Amino acid sequence: MDLYAALGLAQEPFSTTADPAFMYASAEHREALLRLQLSLRQRRGLNVVIGDIGVGKTTLCRKLYDEIAREDGYVIRVVDDPSFRSEFQFMNYLLHTFGVPRQGRSGYDFKECFRKFLLDMVEKGQTPILLIDEGQILSPAILEMIRMFLNFETDKFKLLQLVIFAQLELLERLRARRNFMDRIALRYILNPLQEHEVAEMIAFRLGVAGYQGERPLFTDDAIHAIYEATGGLPRPITMLCHNALEYLVLNERGAVDAEVVERCVEREAAFAAVPVA
Repeated sequence: MDLYAALGLAQEPFSTTADPAFMYASAEHREALLRLQLSLRQRRGLNVVIGDIGVGKTTLCRKLYDEIAREDGYVIRVVDDPSFRSEFQFMNYLLHTFGVPRQGRSGYDFKECFRKFLLDMVEKGQTPILLIDEGQILSPAILEMIRMFLNFETDKFKLLQLVIFAQLELLERLRARRNFMDRIALRYILNPLQEHEVAEMIAFRLGVAGYQGERPLFTDDAIHAIYEATGGLPRPITMLCHNALEYLVLNERGAVDAEVVERCVEREAAFAAVPVA
């Protein structure tokens, strides 16, 4: 059975991968994206985006990458897993990802290679940008290195532009580092969606997936039930909507209503409650 064809869809509307094409831009997401782009263009240095699990940080990171990568004058890279075990490993990664030839063998040598690369980028009119996802797992040593990178500057701007996307626990760690907090040019906290934004997100993703039906696939009471069950967090919304559409087809229902949502929520709760030996 083709789930998507049965619903009049061309593709999966509720995949949990961070596809920028399916990013619903809420008012907060739009503001965050625009402010980050402005900060990067002004070369202000360090930017930090904080949010709960599933609020859309990774998708925002991918969207920002896509927007900046289209423009001339920027060399942008993404760190998906910043669980570096040492400063040396981090520096080695940076040189590799930016394509910088290594000279010497020590961590100091690698730092000098990277600093010269940043200065060379200034001469060429290029702006190096590093986006770091899952920033809550950055070690204290790597955070200190990031702070050190902010010392690389001209009289007018920072040489390396950084954006850290992280869960809430990073905020407490940064507050304990006053010399780090003081250097953050842009601080932004992403909040969950409001109920009307949940409805807009679902409609948006269905539209991108090719739905053109006259009747809505999700009723108003379903939207309310989804909002209540997920707290407005985009990732849980996406997972619940996928399960609801699957239930819709398998049970030959006409639309997702509150009852369908409740059945899906109960099924997931039962799975989570299974004891593990």
